[in-house]
Amino acid sequence: MTKNQTTIVIILAVLVLGGMIVGVIMRQNGGVPLLGGQNGGSEGPGGAGSSSTASAPPPVYTPTVPENATATKPVVSAPAAPNVTEQLGIFNMTVSASGFSPSNITVPEGNLVQIKITATGGTYDFTIPYMGISSVIPKGTTQTVSFGATSAGTFAFSCDKDCPQSGKIGGTIVVLPK
Repeated sequence: MTKNQTTIVIILAVLVLGGMIVGVIMRQNGGVPLLGGQNGGSEGPGGAGSSSTASAPPPVYTPTVPENATATKPVVSAPAAPNVTEQLGIFNMTVSASGFSPSNITVPEGNLVQIKITATGGTYDFTIPYMGISSVIPKGTTQTVSFGATSAGTFAFSCDKDCPQSGKIGGTIVVLPK
């Protein structure tokens, strides 16, 4: 492994670890729980629940990738560091009472991802439970969420706590395998 590749791996590890630490701190301070919804439920992927809702929430993470999935074009794309193939992809997203737009983003494994989320019409939160990432986006502001796409699969994200009256909203981030 070259020095540049080692540097990228270290940067990705620090980003992921930082996101996990922030998620743990937020949960300890009344933030969004790791699994479950507003009720503090503990059902994980495939868990049985006694919820009265018509459909179960999507799994937090699955190692599968939708067939024929292609990468979403970022608003900005640049090398993650000098002399490396990994890219930094910056995506814009809005959240409103009707949901996240776009509600699905697909990125290549190994890339760094930044999602700039703008809240319109209210305050919302953005949570990727599997990655331990959670951010509150006050009405009319933009928050940036960053992470390394280190594992291929499908990751659910949602508004878990500060959600619209219509209920929980969410989407997926698909990480394409190398």
